[in-house]
Amino acid sequence: MKKILSIVCAIVVSLGVKAQMVAVNTDLAMDALMAPSLGMEIVTGNKTSFGVNFIYAWKGMGKNIEATVVQPEFRYYLSHRPVHGIFMGLGAIGGRYNIEWKNKTYRGDAVGAGLTFGYVYNITRRLSLDFHAGYGAIYYNQKEHFINAHYDQDSPEQGITKANANGYYLLPTRIGLSISYVLK
Repeated sequence: MKKILSIVCAIVVSLGVKAQMVAVNTDLAMDALMAPSLGMEIVTGNKTSFGVNFIYAWKGMGKNIEATVVQPEFRYYLSHRPVHGIFMGLGAIGGRYNIEWKNKTYRGDAVGAGLTFGYVYNITRRLSLDFHAGYGAIYYNQKEHFINAHYDQDSPEQGITKANANGYYLLPTRIGLSISYVLK
């Protein structure tokens, strides 16, 4: 996870050197679900931009949920300028989670990629709303067990508990409404 975060930060910094416009954003839908998000989008061309969003959930939705997620995304705007109008995006997602749900515990990592479609509505010259929805494939590798099973204590292998479930799902990768503020 730290490697992915370092690579994404290096890309963002290197793209920022040539950037015409830099915006910061937060996803209001994720914030409403008690999973605060913070993102940044950098214009990379006449119709393109690169952005990255970070999400951290702790006791999300009032449940015992802890998750850290990073979502880099490359966007192509169909309008004649970036960060305005209809766009298509190609994004990735990576995260680590620990969730207690319906008498079970799920602890693991997930990575994936998908497509995003959306619309950016400019309220003012610096403030805009970003409506987006994305769908993609997510691969997970997790430890799954009943809450009172003490799986971590019963079957460690050389001090490391091995994952007992993995696979992939086709899931929504991004659905929401973001508010963005242009810094530069």
